[in-house]
Amino acid sequence: MRYDRREVGETRRWIRDRLAKEITEPSAGLASAIDDLLTCASELTGNAVLHAPHRPDDVITICLLLEPGALRVEVSDAGGWCGRLPRADDPGGAAESGRGLAIVAHLSASWGWFETAGGKTVWCRIAADCQGDGVGSR
Repeated sequence: MRYDRREVGETRRWIRDRLAKEITEPSAGLASAIDDLLTCASELTGNAVLHAPHRPDDVITICLLLEPGALRVEVSDAGGWCGRLPRADDPGGAAESGRGLAIVAHLSASWGWFETAGGKTVWCRIAADCQGDGVGSR
């Protein structure tokens, strides 16, 4: 996907569509986990779009994984970590932004990041009553 804020909504739609193909009758608990995953995916994608340094032809890759007991999303960008490690900070009550990773940390069972050859990947796992191995990437 491109480094464009409009892609955040497209990412949510893509994840929803992919999961609908894999999970035909989600339980109430799984439906709630999917909602949490969509929120986290939006935050991670938005962070990549807004904060990762990139060249005009660079892209962001979204990977969705259906694991035993969890849904996992990975957002990979070309920006590396640029001296600023992804952290779940509390920016303070008056700040209008800066809560994205704190939201991810709250909603997910775990989250983290790792460097890649072309940048970095930030991921999170949402506990969910599901089975499977892999779903796809965009």
